[in-house]
Amino acid sequence: MFELLYPDFMPTFLSYDHYLGCAIGIVLNTVVVTGLSLKRSKRLGDYRWFVVAHTVNDLISAITMGLLQLCFDFDGTLVMIVNGPFTSLSKMVGKGCFMVFATGFLLNISLLALTFIHRYLQICKKHHLYKFSSPGYVTLMLFIIIFPIILLDMAMIYAYTFSYDFSITASGEMYAVRALYVEDIMSPAFLITSALFLSLTTASYVIVFMCCKKILGFLKEATSSMTEKTKKQQRMLTYVLMLQSITPVFTSSLPAVGMIIGILVQFRAVRWITWTLTATFVWLPAINAVISLAFIAPLRSMFQKQDHKVSFKVVSLMSYKK
Repeated sequence: MFELLYPDFMPTFLSYDHYLGCAIGIVLNTVVVTGLSLKRSKRLGDYRWFVVAHTVNDLISAITMGLLQLCFDFDGTLVMIVNGPFTSLSKMVGKGCFMVFATGFLLNISLLALTFIHRYLQICKKHHLYKFSSPGYVTLMLFIIIFPIILLDMAMIYAYTFSYDFSITASGEMYAVRALYVEDIMSPAFLITSALFLSLTTASYVIVFMCCKKILGFLKEATSSMTEKTKKQQRMLTYVLMLQSITPVFTSSLPAVGMIIGILVQFRAVRWITWTLTATFVWLPAINAVISLAFIAPLRSMFQKQDHKVSFKVVSLMSYKK
């Protein structure tokens, strides 16, 4: 039996944090998906489908996180506690739930880069945009996104071992838990997993940064190519994307990168990074949904009162009758 010692407050804090973050994420992303289905605004254009893709992915992530009760830890190796209801059915089901979550996590990073590439072409290189929707380019984009994720998923199958032999001790009490862990951090499977994740994350954020810089620079210098209203709308959508790309950096991507590097170099304080990641990554779907609801006008309009327009018409009609 592998025993993990926790501070007295930690299990209770992580449990409430986990369920609250997942519940809010599920509710808010359901609202966003419903709103995008009802509010078919032409102002969003193709960006609407990217928002739908991000939101559905966040919704699935929030659900799988709730089912997994995922908690990261370090005890000389990477340990991921997966004590959710589905993981009790069998090792295969438990590992399968984690693979669904991991795929969604990686897909979120790849979708950010793809969305920014599309925005860059749409604003700065409109004459090349038609190529983006051609069957050849669509196939190429799908291959670039899916192939690294498939490689990562295959490597993770061999890198992580499902075990019932873990327990958590806190406040003098011991709890038996189910966990996925890495038997050997220097195994080829875990090294490939780490290298692919670090490469995918770095490449995606380099693309995001470069596209963002080009877009904002173009909008600043554009004069006759678009109206001020169009520039304002495009700038706002770009800011929304920037916020949705920055939040994963602090809630999941950056702590995950720090965790992997810390585990590989056997940095003892990395355990606090694993607990930080556990406490923050569950809030990513909820934060992304809040950003969408706050800054995307067609979604924001669902919560804005329209009474003032009605009262204005009533006053106008009364004045006309007099």
